[in-house]
Amino acid sequence: MPTDVHTAFERLVTHDFDQASLEDVKTVALGLWYQDFIPDFTQLPVTNLQSQLRAGYLVDRLLRYNCVSDERKKALFANVTALKIHLKPAASTKPNVELLAKNWGLDQDLKRLAKELLPYQTRHYQR
Repeated sequence: MPTDVHTAFERLVTHDFDQASLEDVKTVALGLWYQDFIPDFTQLPVTNLQSQLRAGYLVDRLLRYNCVSDERKKALFANVTALKIHLKPAASTKPNVELLAKNWGLDQDLKRLAKELLPYQTRHYQR
């Protein structure tokens, strides 16, 4: 697994999503969808709850696209669910934030970049 996927993942989850670059989101999405990238939630700083919440939301969000096999999706969702149960986030009430991010207790989301990922969500996408 190229370290650039790990680096992009770390950069995304350790900074506010309003600072997220399309390139980092694309790198992580392609890693999850087509390169067998498995985020290691245990490597996230235990003292930084926001990073853990962002990581859970990011993976949860990207797994909702139909680019991953059912078996892989099931395994990755199990990791995400375990993280969420462990963290027990309180839902955010901030308006204009997508429901999934709110359920992760976040006040920011990645919906502004979602449309940009459309070209990579097709079986015709060439890696």
